[in-house]
Amino acid sequence: MLFFIAKRHLLARKRTQFINLIAGFSFTGVMVGTAALVIVMSVFNGLDDMVKTMFSRYDPELKITVIKGKVFSPASIIEILDQAPVRASYHEVVEENALIRFGDKEQIVTIKGVDHYWVSRSGVDSFTVFNDWVNKKIQPHQGIIVGIGIAESMNISLNDILNQLDVYVPSRNKVKMLDPNSAFRHVYLPVTGYFNIQPEINNKTILMPISDARILLQYPKQVSAIEIWANNPEELARLEKYLIQKLGVGFKVSNRYEQHQDIYEIIKTEKAWTFIILTFIILIAALNMIGSITMLIIEKQKDIGVLTAMGLRKTQVRNLFLLQGFTITIVGTLLGLVLGTIVVVAQKQFGIVKFSNNAEFLVDAYPVALRILDLAYISVSVLIVGSLCTLLPAIRAGKMAESRMPLLH
Repeated sequence: MLFFIAKRHLLARKRTQFINLIAGFSFTGVMVGTAALVIVMSVFNGLDDMVKTMFSRYDPELKITVIKGKVFSPASIIEILDQAPVRASYHEVVEENALIRFGDKEQIVTIKGVDHYWVSRSGVDSFTVFNDWVNKKIQPHQGIIVGIGIAESMNISLNDILNQLDVYVPSRNKVKMLDPNSAFRHVYLPVTGYFNIQPEINNKTILMPISDARILLQYPKQVSAIEIWANNPEELARLEKYLIQKLGVGFKVSNRYEQHQDIYEIIKTEKAWTFIILTFIILIAALNMIGSITMLIIEKQKDIGVLTAMGLRKTQVRNLFLLQGFTITIVGTLLGLVLGTIVVVAQKQFGIVKFSNNAEFLVDAYPVALRILDLAYISVSVLIVGSLCTLLPAIRAGKMAESRMPLLH
């Protein structure tokens, strides 16, 4: 019965059209705000998935580094890995900053010395273009693979076998005052290909054989890191726990999230603050319900008096107007969820909103991803906001019901 009366109050023509206008504003605000939340949360989800995909092309599942210093001896760690209950492939890596020179161009980069198995195990070979002459004269792992950003900025011709990249690093030996060149070590290697993973890596990283990197950096046995991929990804957490227990406090075991924790935390923080800000916007829109329901109560004073005279209790009168507010909130929320979902699906299928043409991105349009948990959070948040905005005028209606006799005049 209460729902029938509430529906009649909402849909019936009001003496003052302003009441309908305010109710329409509140309903539209809830609907549009809910749709905006769905769209924005989906964009953040899409960006998060895109970042994870980009880094998974290059980063290992687990990475062992030393807490103090740059390099360490891997012998004891390899023994621990060989005894691990989870089978995994591991690769020694040497990393350092260096100066590269190609023709008359110079650039500071990060060199990463790896073995040729690392290239295929990490998946970098899937995003690498090799020279036509590589397999005939020089194997890919016998030369340097540069990021596409470096290749473009330095005008490196991948099809010119005569052009080689000159790599310089500071010498660890004592510098001879009469020989300034003794302050640096360098090596010439051919550029065998370029990779295109993501801008941050493309613009500053070169891959070179670990044997050449060891000679260049004067690290005959030391490594900068050991990178690990589990044979069975489902056992990765077990392997991580095992390594943390066995390695002790001197080493750090980082999963993919921890290797780029700052980036993931920024995305998560921005998503949380955006959710809060949009929820406040919905709250402002829902506050219109206080005005619309309050004016409806004033208009329906005689109806309230008649209903109380017929035996409707104070709590029932209060619940009657609560139900009206709930109806506006629920219908607005449902339509907002549907509208937001339609926009997200359209963006995913057709890429309606594009990135700037002048920017360097791996995708043309904004990535989106719908998650059921986000839809649940949005629904609960909007319903709570709408309920709170309805509660105040509903309590006032209940108080008015207590003085039923004056309302009959």
